[in-house]
Amino acid sequence: MKTDNQNRSQSILVIDDGRDILELVDYNLHNAGYRVRLAGSAEDGLEKIRYNPDRPC
Repeated sequence: MKTDNQNRSQSILVIDDGRDILELVDYNLHNAGYRVRLAGSAEDGLEKIRYNPDRPC
């Protein structure tokens, strides 16, 4: 299992149309040390990847 320091170098894009789900997943992944990007739709997620593929969270 990775440590929090190892997770900090990992960025995760979470896509879901449920705001409550996004907030819950964001909270848990941040607490596990991940950098998190959120998108409320597939189109929004693709846009985030297309225009900011290496952007840190």
